[in-house]
Order: sequence, then structure tokens, then C-alpha cells
Amino acid sequence: MDLTVCICTYKRTDPLRDALESLAKCDPIDRQWELLVIDNAGDDAVRDICASVADRLPIVYDVEDKTGLSHARNHAIDMAKAPVVLFTDDDVTFDPAWLRHMSDAIDAHDECDFYGGRVEAVWSIDRPTWFDTDACPMLADMLVHYDAGGTSGYWDRATHKPFFGASLAVRVEAVKRAGYFDPGAGHSGNKLGAGEDSLMIDAIERQGGRGWYVADALLYHPVPPQRVTRRFARRFAWRQGWVSAETHRRLETTNGKLPRWWYRASFEQGFKAGWQWLVGLCSFNGPRRFAGEFRWRYSVSKFWHAMRKRDECPA
Repeated sequence: MDLTVCICTYKRTDPLRDALESLAKCDPIDRQWELLVIDNAGDDAVRDICASVADRLPIVYDVEDKTGLSHARNHAIDMAKAPVVLFTDDDVTFDPAWLRHMSDAIDAHDECDFYGGRVEAVWSIDRPTWFDTDACPMLADMLVHYDAGGTSGYWDRATHKPFFGASLAVRVEAVKRAGYFDPGAGHSGNKLGAGEDSLMIDAIERQGGRGWYVADALLYHPVPPQRVTRRFARRFAWRQGWVSAETHRRLETTNGKLPRWWYRASFEQGFKAGWQWLVGLCSFNGPRRFAGEFRWRYSVSKFWHAMRKRDECPA
């Protein structure tokens, strides 16, 4: 077996059906591959959907009883017959060449341990006036949008964000050496989470692993209306603060304590964000006001979670 593609799902039958139909229309690849669908709820409807496309996809259905995206992904790592697992989401649609381009990149760059493709956010509603990615670029991360340009190349921490799990391939042995996906991060049932993909990429790179950006591997991720509300954005900022603190805790230290410069830089970021929030309030500039609030919540969350003993990603 050359490649394992994996979709982890939790009680989302209609999006999963559409995702599988889209994947079935992808260009064929000249490699042996399997498709794992890991059901994190044991839903008979999911099993039936998988059976309905078994004549068009090399599909294998299995259940992970422990609730949580990281548990489901770890199940796939242990179950995979191939040396590389290509993860994607249960609510995406694929450019017909996505699978071929990802497979070709994995084959051409076997010196790498992780690979990521482009993810385009697809809006089905009008963009809210407060949602201004120029005023606050971090808001774009809420959409599951990833675009590092039109040229493929090695992943670089200084210029690239960690790849999103919607289009992320990892070598099985690299994940095992890194200690598997963190069960304290990521979604868990209806509880929102974050960071399991970012933390894994960081862990693999710390062990000397390299990554490759596949610019021509494109898929489309919907923007659900509930994802672009102020309430969601505030919670997202708080979760991302935890991811940042946890990432730097693992990167910068060996004893779990962050260096003083990190606290100083975080304080300065929070002060600037608070000032942006205040200026936006006084000038009645809604996008600037919310950008400042978002960045302030993110900075406070970084401080809060850095000072606390490590816990799970907040909902």
C-alpha cells in the first residue's frame, strides 16, 4: 500500500456524503491507496454512506470509541497500511487534481515527513462588516483558509503557518516518534478545540523532520454561518492563545517554563491590541474595534495559559 487517505467524522452525514462523492471524482492515481473513514460516534448512517460509495472508492470504515479528533486521527495512524496518511475533513470538496498532486509530491519528496496543500474558504453568506482580515489577519484562520502562494517548496517556520488538517499528510513513523496527536487539543464531539495539527507539525520539526508545501493541491472548505459570528471569533481567539502558549512552551523550554522575553513580547502585543480596541471604540470604527478586541483576547489567553499548569485546549 502506497498511500492512506483518512477522513475522521462525527455526526455529520450530509457533508460527509458530499465529500466522498467529490473524492470519488478525483483523478485516478497510479498507486495503491486506501481510504479510511474513522467514525467517532459509531453512527450506522455513516456506515451506510461508506457502503454506498464502496464500488468507487477503496474505502475502509472503522469506529473510534474515544471521543475526540485526536483520538480518531491516532486510530488512523495505527490502522494505516501505508507509510503516509493524508488527512482531510468531512465537509470539503476537492479539485479533481488534489489527490494526484498530493500523491505526486509525497512520492517526489520522500525526504519530507509532512506535506500540506492549499485550502480555499468558500463563502455562502455575506461577509460581516466587522470581519476585516486587513485589520486583523488572524481572523482568516477562522475560515480554514491556507494559501502560501503559487509555488511549491519546503515548509519554513519563519514564513509559513502550520498546515491545516484539512489537507495534511504525515509519515506514520514520524507521528509515532512525536508521541501521536495530542488528545488535549482538537475538537472533541461537540466541544470545539484547536491545535492538534499545529502541535504535531511542531513536534515533527523539532525532531528534524521537514515539510513540503504542495501549491497545486487545492480543496475547498465551506464557511458555515456559525463560524463567522463575534461569539465564535472571541472563543476562537481564546483557543488560539492556548495553542500559542502550548507551542512555545514545547519549543522554547525543556522544563515547561517560558522565557521572560516571551512574556514581555506578549504583554506588548496585548497593550497594542488594547490601544487598537480603544481607538476603534472612540472613532466608531467597527472593524478596527473588533480587531483590537480579538487580538487583546488572544494575548490575554496566551498569558493565562502560560501561567497555568498545562491543561486541555479550552472550548
